[in-house]
Amino acid sequence: MTAATTRPRNPHGHSPPAPSGRALLLWVTLGLFLFRVIGQVEVWLLAPDWLPPMDARYSGLLPYPVLLPAQIMLLMAMVYFGVIVVRLALTIRTHGDEFYLHGAIPIAFDWALALFLLALAGPASRQRRPGDTRTANGSAPA
Repeated sequence: MTAATTRPRNPHGHSPPAPSGRALLLWVTLGLFLFRVIGQVEVWLLAPDWLPPMDARYSGLLPYPVLLPAQIMLLMAMVYFGVIVVRLALTIRTHGDEFYLHGAIPIAFDWALALFLLALAGPASRQRRPGDTRTANGSAPA
């Protein structure tokens, strides 16, 4: 490899990870979702002529006073996960093989907390009632 094609190395001799197209896609879709939520709030509060009316932006599956806070919480969770990933990547890049000695434990517990919150917020498993013949996914047996 020539000097122009080699990637820079950190003080521990490790190359930083190559940018991922998947990561870019995730950040772009996060940004689009953020703009959607901001647009919904703007339509709900200000009803500008240049944005579609609320009926065009809202499916009606959830009452809007429930939907908007749920979307905001989802955005916060997505940003929180992103920050944790960036924090871990920077710790690994800075400290190389010894990253676990330099803040990896708090990062791991941030992940544990985030996973706990996701499990807590996830749908509760449906309890079967006597006489209920539906399968675990809610469909009728064949």
